[in-house]
Parts: sequence; structure tokens; C-alpha cells
Amino acid sequence: MNNLSPNATRYTAIGLVLFGLLFIFFAWNGAAGLDNGVDIRTQFPFLISGGIGGLALVAAGLTLIRIFEGRRDTKEVVRHLERLTAAVERLAAQEEPQAHPSMNGMGAAPSMPPPAPPFEHAT
Repeated sequence: MNNLSPNATRYTAIGLVLFGLLFIFFAWNGAAGLDNGVDIRTQFPFLISGGIGGLALVAAGLTLIRIFEGRRDTKEVVRHLERLTAAVERLAAQEEPQAHPSMNGMGAAPSMPPPAPPFEHAT
């Protein structure tokens, strides 16, 4: 599936959905065209051959469309992340980090004040 062009995948998926809908239409038309509308046993062959088969084709086509769209979205996200990574690397190369004045050449980070105690509601 990876070797197919995006248009071929898209057209295949659309074709599956259209054929599935066509199968469902012919199954409905065949079942509705029977004159003995009371006897449901004569409608089962149409339901099984066209209805279930049509639903399977529609489901396969929609699944193929979803997979195609997911892959396309993933490629777009990866492309944006690569651009963002390149921009961050360019910025990092341009600016050298400056030592903080309180480091005194020792490499120790400035001390942080202790966290404030949690708020307690007076009763």
C-alpha cells in the first residue's frame, strides 16, 4: 500500500464506497420489488448478498480513507516537527548561553527559595 500514489489510494477508497452503496441500492431494490411484501424469507437473499456485502465494501472504503488521511496527517506533523527542530538548532547555534552572575565560576546554579506552605483556610 505504501507504493501506491496518494491519488490511487484515494480513488480506490472512493470506488469501494461507491460500489458498496450501489450493492446496497440493488439489494434494497430487489427486496422492495418483490410483490409478496409479507413473506420476509424471500428478502433474505437480497439482504445477505447485497446488503451485507455492500456494507462490507463501504466499511473497507471508509477504513482505507481513514488510514490514508492518518498517514497524510502524520507526514505533515513530522514535517512541522523537523522544521521546528531546525529552527531551534539555528537559534541555539546563534546564542551562546551566558553564565549567571551568581555562579562564581563554580558551575553551581543559584539557590531557589523554598516553596511556600500550602494555603490553609481559617475556620
